[in-house]
Amino acid sequence: MTTDIPASVLVLKTRMRKLYLSWWITHYSVGFLGVIAGTLLTALTSAPDAVGGGESAAAISLAALKHYAWLIGIVAAVCTSLVTFLGPIHKAERYWSAYHLLDQACLEYEQGFLPLKKFLPRVKQARLILQAADPSDRTPADIQEELVKQ
Repeated sequence: MTTDIPASVLVLKTRMRKLYLSWWITHYSVGFLGVIAGTLLTALTSAPDAVGGGESAAAISLAALKHYAWLIGIVAAVCTSLVTFLGPIHKAERYWSAYHLLDQACLEYEQGFLPLKKFLPRVKQARLILQAADPSDRTPADIQEELVKQ
């Protein structure tokens, strides 16, 4: 016997997964751009100026970018700041934890192993994972312990 999952819960589950992917992609794309910009800036500022006519292709490429060193430095600093202060990986981890808690509850409810009376508190617990203002407030493990006590 299967039970249909409420549409609002399915929408919530889909949004959690999409937001997890958004924060995960943000973390790694901005972080990767920051690493590339920082590496390029280091190469630009530490490369000796070529002397004489025997310039290599790499030296010519770096020389062409030297005029934009200030811009590359700004990109590196902004990307590093965004990854640090925005904390996208922490947000992604919250959405991932909430998604899996909700996904498991949906599986159990759909197959009839979990009554509606216990399903709704799990949906609420998944939302509470996302609502914690600070990572030190409540961890997914704390919330899981609360579920076991209920």
